[in-house]
Amino acid sequence: MPSPPDLPSRLFLIDAMSLIFRAFYAPMGTELTSPSGIPTKAVYIFVRTIRKLLKAYPSDHVAVAFDLPSPTFRDELFKDYKANRAEFPEELEPQLPYIRQFCEAHNLPILEKEGFEADDIIGTLSTSAAKKGMEVIIVSGDKDLFQLVTNQVKVLRSSSGGQETLFDEAKVEETMGVKPAQIVDLLALCGDSSDNIPGARPLPGQEPKSKTGKRVSYIGPKGAPKLIRQFGSLEAALDHADQVKEPAYKNALIHYRKEALLSRQLATIRTDLDLKVDLEELRAEPPNFARLGRLARELGFTSLAKEILDEIQTTTPSVAAEAEAAGPTSASQLKQWLAALPAKHPVAVSFQMEGDGDYSGELTAIGFHSESQEGCWADLHAASAATLKTLKPFFEDTKQKKSVHHEKLLRMQLAKAGIGLAGVDHDPMLYSFLLDPLTTKHSLGEAAARRLFEPLPPDPVRQAEITERLVSELTGAIDSQQLRPLYEDIELPLSAVLAEIESLGIRLDRKVLAKMSRTFEKEL
Repeated sequence: MPSPPDLPSRLFLIDAMSLIFRAFYAPMGTELTSPSGIPTKAVYIFVRTIRKLLKAYPSDHVAVAFDLPSPTFRDELFKDYKANRAEFPEELEPQLPYIRQFCEAHNLPILEKEGFEADDIIGTLSTSAAKKGMEVIIVSGDKDLFQLVTNQVKVLRSSSGGQETLFDEAKVEETMGVKPAQIVDLLALCGDSSDNIPGARPLPGQEPKSKTGKRVSYIGPKGAPKLIRQFGSLEAALDHADQVKEPAYKNALIHYRKEALLSRQLATIRTDLDLKVDLEELRAEPPNFARLGRLARELGFTSLAKEILDEIQTTTPSVAAEAEAAGPTSASQLKQWLAALPAKHPVAVSFQMEGDGDYSGELTAIGFHSESQEGCWADLHAASAATLKTLKPFFEDTKQKKSVHHEKLLRMQLAKAGIGLAGVDHDPMLYSFLLDPLTTKHSLGEAAARRLFEPLPPDPVRQAEITERLVSELTGAIDSQQLRPLYEDIELPLSAVLAEIESLGIRLDRKVLAKMSRTFEKEL
């Protein structure tokens, strides 16, 4: 979703692993699992968070940065980098592929680079975008990304309560006690326990023993900001250690200069990577609703699937998509198209109407789709008599198998032109009624949204293709639920009977009805 017109172009950068771990460890009353038994809590919370943030911060450029499991240049600098971290959670492992699939389904570009971390990708992109005058919002829970904050770059962090805080330069200084540009020097002094960056203190295994038995003190998160504010930078603090009054701080600055400088190297986010990607390649695109819906259904995310369904039903096909649709076929071309169909080859048929959508409406277009050849459609607004005459043998051919959504209504409409309908073996509307009996809406558009997670295109040929895909999608469910006999022996044959009844009406004896009415009234 693009930025509002009164705002500058915005790049929205997501630190994937930061959000994934936050989602994995988030408190939840019950653990979530998919119908197949896969744990899904991290997937669900991650997806919910991303969807919420994308709506709250509409952006015309977006990317998701992932860490690779392979070592980075920081591991080469310091073998104990991140060595204090626990083993990767076993329950999180099977969830990662689904998180990536959801990102892909949302059309969010995924970026990763061998030898570097997601932070370095974010640093490079944010710096590049800011130079081009773009606003940048980085979504992450890691405070080391505060070093990237400028008047154009901000960091969005979520609290445990689900509230987001946007860190600009003033907010970073208020929270950390130093300016964003000094964050690296801050971390170089006090270290970062989450990444096992030591700071101005001995490396693991080299800690001196206290003569008094007390724990040796070094520069902590409270002392480091004071030193940076006093001297302005790491180098200045190291060079003027003799001016520091606190003994522990002075000792750390004097004896652990090398460790502090190493820590700064480890904490510094790279902004110069060759990512082989242009910012224009990160333009935000609409999500792939079909893929999103299938993933939500596979993992048992019922509320998310409904949400996606609602979004589909409010989505209108683009003007470009309508422009791509082929024009109507003439009666002679239609005759040639039908003649070229292989014997007994199934054909999907769609139809469009004007009016109330029942017997009183009028046919305006009929579309055809077949796997054997290009689809076509007929415009019934003009020369409809000639077109319908051409179609009569096709519709009345019992050997020509057809798939029609709402075959009863098409049968009724064709009957008005003296045309019968035979050879229909698949009606996705009847399948939909059998599979979703509690659902009240079963039109082609509603069935396509509910089952395929796709908006219905205006093109009659594409609608016929949707019909064909619905048949493919629903026949398996009909057979697995043992509904085939009910469909073939009752529902489909009854459709023709009901079409005749609804077209012709039925005779009623008013006297008998009046007598029944009096009887019922008395009993009530």
